[in-house]
Amino acid sequence: MKDTTYYKGLITSEFQNSTRLMAWLNALLTAPVDAGKLADGMAMAFSLDSAVGTQLDRVGEIIGLSRNLTFNPTEMITNGGMEIGNPPTGWQARNTPQTFERSGVQKHSGSYSTHIVDLAEMGGFLQYLTTIIGETYKLSFWYWIVNGSIIAGLLNGNGSNWTVITLLTNTGSWQYCELFGQEQIGGTGSLVAFFNSSNTLTAEFYIDDASVKDVSPFLTDDVYRIALRARIGLNQWDGKIGSLQGLWKNIFPTGNIQIQDNKNMTMTVTLWGAFSQIVRDLVTNGYIVPRPEGVLINYQYGATMPYFGFDIENSYISGFDVGSWAL
Repeated sequence: MKDTTYYKGLITSEFQNSTRLMAWLNALLTAPVDAGKLADGMAMAFSLDSAVGTQLDRVGEIIGLSRNLTFNPTEMITNGGMEIGNPPTGWQARNTPQTFERSGVQKHSGSYSTHIVDLAEMGGFLQYLTTIIGETYKLSFWYWIVNGSIIAGLLNGNGSNWTVITLLTNTGSWQYCELFGQEQIGGTGSLVAFFNSSNTLTAEFYIDDASVKDVSPFLTDDVYRIALRARIGLNQWDGKIGSLQGLWKNIFPTGNIQIQDNKNMTMTVTLWGAFSQIVRDLVTNGYIVPRPEGVLINYQYGATMPYFGFDIENSYISGFDVGSWAL
């Protein structure tokens, strides 16, 4: 809608310099012009593509899906109990600790913990994660510090700053630590790390039962849009496996889905693509893939795209250090 300047410009030149008339017209026109602009922007404010906050909540009410989660998020850390592998599978050394091993000397639960001895190298161990901007994460773990002090924390998605961090000192017994932080960046560069806080003093410590979970009680706008698009597709789905491909491409343009009817009231859904843990949780808990009544769905994930290949570089195939092996 045009603004008040346009309508005042329609006044003949004889009265253009009449201050009182123009002020009266401005007061008369401002309210309907502002109302018109608000009406013009209403479609954009409540569009699924651009709505934010409470406007997106209202869209969700119309579609029939709340942003409040109905399930407990899945553990993001692999082998947090340190029971598999030596050194523990899923973890890697930070700098060059003298000792990085699975140990049964001290353990909080199970049979093992991770044992670190560092000779003033700020060494320790870490694990990479994928985080989402705006989400709140909880880092929890048990620690036993023999000597020295350690730093424990969760690095943000592009590795530029700590989402949450703490300094822990000599304990001589098992102690529990729980930290909360809101992700400001998001991405695949996030990591959880435990390491010697000093580059001049040695440290020896044990870590066990480490955990990182997305504990936000509701979905962020970006993830909520994914769930809403899926619900729209579910409401329109005709019940045929073939039509799910179009639905999936609308939600995840760079991902792929394969559905197998096992002919026994179960189906196996295999997904390929880069999915955050919260999106995987949405898939597993029935927010994304429509489920026929009475049918059990088994979910599995293929290699993350792009796949490994030669002589081509795109979102599906890439070379060394980028492409994933498809087994």
